[in-house]
Amino acid sequence: MVVERTWILLLVPLALLTFFLWRGRSFYVFPSLDPVPEPPVSRIFSIASKASSFLLVLLLLFLAAGVHISGREGLQYGYGADIIFLLDESRSMKDPFGPPPAAKGADSEDRISKFSAAKNAIQRFMETRKTAHDRYGLIAFGSSAVKVLPLSMNHELFLSCLHAQESMLSSTFLYFPLASGINELMQSRSRSRVLVLVSDGGGPLDDEKYGFSKTVMQQGIRFYWVSLGSDWLNELPNFLEKIGPLGKRMDISNLPELEKGFDEIHRMERSLIIYRSSSSKISSGPLVYSALLLMTLTWLSHSMFVYRRKGSAS
Repeated sequence: MVVERTWILLLVPLALLTFFLWRGRSFYVFPSLDPVPEPPVSRIFSIASKASSFLLVLLLLFLAAGVHISGREGLQYGYGADIIFLLDESRSMKDPFGPPPAAKGADSEDRISKFSAAKNAIQRFMETRKTAHDRYGLIAFGSSAVKVLPLSMNHELFLSCLHAQESMLSSTFLYFPLASGINELMQSRSRSRVLVLVSDGGGPLDDEKYGFSKTVMQQGIRFYWVSLGSDWLNELPNFLEKIGPLGKRMDISNLPELEKGFDEIHRMERSLIIYRSSSSKISSGPLVYSALLLMTLTWLSHSMFVYRRKGSAS
């Protein structure tokens, strides 16, 4: 049991005053009926009125104090995925994104960079899936790879880590981030395990040496390549060809295509999941309904008590 405002419970003893401040004679319609013996039924209604009034005050104090019982865990159904973003942080990602401006004299520095466009697209992707139960991870890479954040349900922390990244590394090596991402997803039990590579170029992958394609196919990991440039080594296209339907390449040259690409990932990764969920508290509705019921009983007992005193006069 949890109490949000403990100090209000200090007023609970005041509820007992309803027994001592009760003025039964105030329900007499005709004072001249005092000598008439009180019927047993009237005594029952009088006790019921006192008890219901006491419980009513008690319930109202509990409601004001925010008393509730912690909810239990239960199984829920929804959709979600474990998604790891492999984000290229090489210096070339600072280049302006999209076609050059048509207007003469337009400054290319005013255009958004590939890196900023990628981070914004990832954030909008998450906002689109805000009702999903996704876990997100982030691996930044260049000449080496850094696991910035392992798979986590903390979406705010993921966005903070994402926007803290800068493109300042010198070159692009793909086997470091790919190995780290695959290893992370191999420990996941989700039905939908996804790697999203966001890069403006290619680099050494060495699939023949490390066997990434075999592991991806054995584990059923889906791989999306959001390409903002070209792969001069041609290793990524070969890798995608080996993993077949588990891989997809998206050649992106402008912002609308970038949004469309992430929207396609959103539509494809909506696997049904079963997850445990616990409500923070049980609804206070029953307390409210109980208070209304006691108010009704109090009013009825008062009314029937007065009515019987009238009946005793006839």
